[in-house]
Amino acid sequence: MKKKHTGLIVFLIILAILIAVPVAFYLYLSNSTLEIDDIYTIPQRVTLSVNDRFRVNAAADTMDIRLNKSDTAYIMIDVMDLDEIRAGLEEYEITFDRFGLSVDDGYVSLELNARWKDFLPLPVRICFAPECEGKELELRMEKIFLGRKLKLGGSVVRFIGDVAEVTTDMTAYSRVFSNMVSAHADDDILTVTVAEPLKWLTAEIGDGVKLELWNDYLGLCAPGEIVAALESGNGETYQKWLSELEAHPDMIAETKWQNLVYASTIALREFYLNEKGEMFERIFPNLDEASVKAQSDENTAVVAEMRSQLCSIAHDVAELFCAKGIATDGKQFYNLKAKKAPLSIDQFPGADEVSQWLDTSTMRFVFGHVAVTYMNYAPALKKLPTIGKNAFDHIDETQVYIPYMVFVSAAGRPVMAYEIAPENIALYSLSWERYESVMASEWIPFIDQRYAPT
Repeated sequence: MKKKHTGLIVFLIILAILIAVPVAFYLYLSNSTLEIDDIYTIPQRVTLSVNDRFRVNAAADTMDIRLNKSDTAYIMIDVMDLDEIRAGLEEYEITFDRFGLSVDDGYVSLELNARWKDFLPLPVRICFAPECEGKELELRMEKIFLGRKLKLGGSVVRFIGDVAEVTTDMTAYSRVFSNMVSAHADDDILTVTVAEPLKWLTAEIGDGVKLELWNDYLGLCAPGEIVAALESGNGETYQKWLSELEAHPDMIAETKWQNLVYASTIALREFYLNEKGEMFERIFPNLDEASVKAQSDENTAVVAEMRSQLCSIAHDVAELFCAKGIATDGKQFYNLKAKKAPLSIDQFPGADEVSQWLDTSTMRFVFGHVAVTYMNYAPALKKLPTIGKNAFDHIDETQVYIPYMVFVSAAGRPVMAYEIAPENIALYSLSWERYESVMASEWIPFIDQRYAPT
């Protein structure tokens, strides 16, 4: 009798376990429903501001691009075939009303409150670890949770197919993702880190012809200073700009905007052929092509006016020289129309306008070859008025020259300038060594612009 009683107890315990395990499992699943953020509505939410978007690390020469849930949901919808996932689950009689999304704990996760055979609750979170290299972002399925805590093996949901690993070319959204080195997900933010951000910021300036022209009149712009540092290997200036952008992240989009303003027409067109779409507009709301073109047109007009002002002075000086209204003692020029005062641009109309953007104290007039414009008017030096008998002891008085202007441009570079054709002035670069030699020379120097004027 005692043995029968003992056997009954064992039987009842085993029966209780067999009943309790599925009941407990069912209760666990029923009480583990996930709070679902409908992935299709998330992209409609506000994205990050420019100030919150970027984080430069000057020491590492990297830049974080922060994508909030709105941005991440947009990417997930674009790169993952959610309809295919749904269809794959339905083949196993697993149905649900909507996908959710979470970005936390190092993972970008798809979530769904499903039911098997319309009976068993299946709250599922599929966790993807984001990894970056070059231009590719890989979302690799690493964990699957049933409910809040129960972790399943990856093989449990292998039937959902290619979603186990998704790789996407992020440059399809923007070339800013060309040089990615890492990615991390936490606190609703997917952070993608790119290397050498200054190279991307100035990529469109190209050969620098437009940049050099504008800088000489408008002053050195931020992209121009960065490009000069990249080309010369000036690590101090390079680090200065990284530190500046680290302290002021709002300057990143502004600097890119300036770079596009200074880009050539071809480079600008190519940029906007590649950079387009909703994700690009999310990341760079201020880089619209219309505003860039408007500023470029404005700069073009301003520079044209400045060149005209400078050319007008060069023209007036050349004409006065050809009319023998300028004399020399060999050491400097004198304006005979201004009571033999030393020649200065202040003696000519338009000087006030030029002095608004050019430091005229850096200027000196030198001898240079006669331009085509004045070929028929410029006399040989021996026919010019002189002050003192030794005016041409240092120079061949049989030659025909006109005055050139040497000065430091608004960009901070030494240049030589003269009217090369009617209403057209050219600026030729001089080395600092040559400029300092010109300014220190006792006699008026001669510069042959037909050769490299260094």
